[in-house]
Amino acid sequence: MSAADIPPSHFTALSEEEGRAILRALAEIRAEPPPRDPRSLGCFGALLAIGGLVALRWIAPALGLGTGLTWVVAVALAVILLLGGFLGVFGGGFVSGKIRGEVEEALTLLEEHYLD
Repeated sequence: MSAADIPPSHFTALSEEEGRAILRALAEIRAEPPPRDPRSLGCFGALLAIGGLVALRWIAPALGLGTGLTWVVAVALAVILLLGGFLGVFGGGFVSGKIRGEVEEALTLLEEHYLD
């Protein structure tokens, strides 16, 4: 059963001080900066890694990099590509999961304290 299914007569009336406390807490929450979303950073990193992997074919000989060092750079760029792709696809879930947890905690607190 959700709070929307509960008739209004089952809610305890708030005192004036409790109402002010809730409004103060709401003002504090709204003053906080929103959580950072790592998706754009992940996409940017993945795009840079793709560009680096494509350009490595011409850059490595121009810089005189040996075969071993070229492989190390290619593997590092591939790891950056994988991590960037992971953040780009799933990064928003971290932020929404954090916010969802905070909302669930707040709703539980309200149900425990203000329902008859």
